[in-house]
Amino acid sequence: LDGIYKQISEVLAKGSVAGSVFNDTNSNGQLDANEQGMPGWIIQLYSSATTPQTITTDSTGSYTFPNLCDDTYTVRQVLQSGWKQTYPVTPKDYAVSLTNGNAVTDKIFGNSKGTRCSDGIDNDGNGFIDAKDSTCHTDGNPDNPSSYDPNKDGERGSNTCSDSKDNNGNGKKDGADPICHVDGDLTKPYDPDLPEGANKPDLIISTASISYNNTTGSGFICSTGTGVIATVKNQGKSVVTSPFIVKANDTSASVSASIEVGASINVFIPTSPSNGVQTTILADANNQIDESNESNNQFSQQIAVPTQPLECIPTPTPVTSAKASLALNLLLHGIGSSGDNANPTANSLSNKNPLTKERTAIVSLFDVNNNLVATAEGKITYSSASGSFQGIATTSATIPTGKYAIKVRTKNHLTRLVTGIQTLTSNQTTTLPAVEVVAGDAKEDNRLDIMDYNLLLDCYSDLEASTACSPEKKLTTDFNDDGSVNQIDYNLFLREISTQPGE
Repeated sequence: LDGIYKQISEVLAKGSVAGSVFNDTNSNGQLDANEQGMPGWIIQLYSSATTPQTITTDSTGSYTFPNLCDDTYTVRQVLQSGWKQTYPVTPKDYAVSLTNGNAVTDKIFGNSKGTRCSDGIDNDGNGFIDAKDSTCHTDGNPDNPSSYDPNKDGERGSNTCSDSKDNNGNGKKDGADPICHVDGDLTKPYDPDLPEGANKPDLIISTASISYNNTTGSGFICSTGTGVIATVKNQGKSVVTSPFIVKANDTSASVSASIEVGASINVFIPTSPSNGVQTTILADANNQIDESNESNNQFSQQIAVPTQPLECIPTPTPVTSAKASLALNLLLHGIGSSGDNANPTANSLSNKNPLTKERTAIVSLFDVNNNLVATAEGKITYSSASGSFQGIATTSATIPTGKYAIKVRTKNHLTRLVTGIQTLTSNQTTTLPAVEVVAGDAKEDNRLDIMDYNLLLDCYSDLEASTACSPEKKLTTDFNDDGSVNQIDYNLFLREISTQPGE
C-alpha cells in the first residue's frame, strides 16, 4: 500500500516542508515574542537526489518547499558570516519524512550575532548596550572603560551579577561588587553567575584540637580537664552578629561574639574525646544563623589527645611596658658652674648668664647587649641657682622596667655617657646623675677637629670684626653663649679638644 501512495504522490507531488529563520537576539535558543524573522537566508533541502533544492526566506523570514514527493529529506540553513546558529543545536539540521503527501510546517532556525558586544543592540533586554553591559567587560565592571571588549559574546544579563545594575544598593555593579567574585574577594575571579545580594554568612569548622581548660589562680595555672578547641570561620559574605551553638559530640558551647567576613574565632567545648575515636563538631548546631550554605557545618576527624600538663604550674611574671621619664641635670662646659676638660670645676671664666636659656636634650637608651631600644627628648632650662640645665625627657616608645646604659647630648656639644648602669621603672620618672657635657662641636658630628677650629676662626673677633662669619655660624661657635666669639671661646675650645670623639 505504501508503494501505491508513493507512486500517487510522485504524480501529484503534494507534500511540502516549511518553516522560518528568526533572529535569536538573546541567544536563548527560543523564538520569543519580540524576536523577528530574518529575510534573505538560504535554506537547503536534501533528498535522495544528488543536488539539493535551495530557497531563500521571504520578507518575514519564512520559507516553503512545495510539491514534494514522499521521501526522507534533510533541511538545513546556510549560516551567514558573523552569525551562529542557536536553534537547533544538536543536530543543526532536520530529518523530515513525507508520507502520503503530508505538509511539515515547523522547521525553524534561530541565529544570533557571533559578536554581541559591538552590534549596537540590547540583546538581553536589560537596558544596557555593548560597552555599558557588564558581560561585555573582561572584569565585569561596566564603569571601567579600559576593560570593555567589543569581541566578547556578552550581553547575557540573565542574573543579578551580569545585568549591569546595582541590585543590593551598595553602590557597586556586578564586577565591581565583591559579592560577584569568588569568595566575595575582589582579587579573585569575577563570576557573572553569582547572585548579587546574597549577603549571608557561612560558618565552617576549619580546624580542631584537644586542649586543657586551664584556669588561672593566684600566681598559678591549674588544669581542670580536657576539651575541644574548634576554630569557627565565617567564609560567607556578611558578618555573624547573632549567637549560635557549636557542638562537639553531645556537648555544646554557646557563642555570642560577632565574626567578621573571613575571620575566625576559637571556641572551647568542654568534652573529653579519646584517642582513635572520631570527633564530630557542628557549627551552628541549632540552625540559628541564616547561612548561604547550610550543608558544610559539620567537621569530623580523629583528634590526638595530648599529654596532660602538670597541675598548678606557676604563671610567669608578666613584663609590663610603659613610657619612662628621665630627670636631667646637664653641666655645659663654659656656662654656669661648669668648667672645661682641663679643669671641670674651674668655672671662674664660665658665662653665668647664657643667652640661650632653653635647649633640647636628646637621650639614647641601650639594653645590656648595647642595643638601642629607645630615645627620649625633652626641654632643659638654665638654672642660675645651680648653674646647670635641668629638665625632663620622656621616651618616645614604651620600655620594660630594667637596667639601661644612657647617653645624652645637646646641640654643639659631644654625646656623653651617664655614669653607671641606670635602673628605669616604666611609667615613672628616674633622676639621672649630673652629666658634664663637652662644648666645641660646631659642625654637629660628635667630634672636635680642625673643621670645628676653622669655623671658630671664621667668627673670631677679639681684635677686629670677622669677615667670614654668618649669623648661623656665630651661634655654633659662641661656645660660652655670651654673644661674642672671642678669646674665651678660643681658649675653651683648646681645653676641650683633649676629649673627643663623643661617647
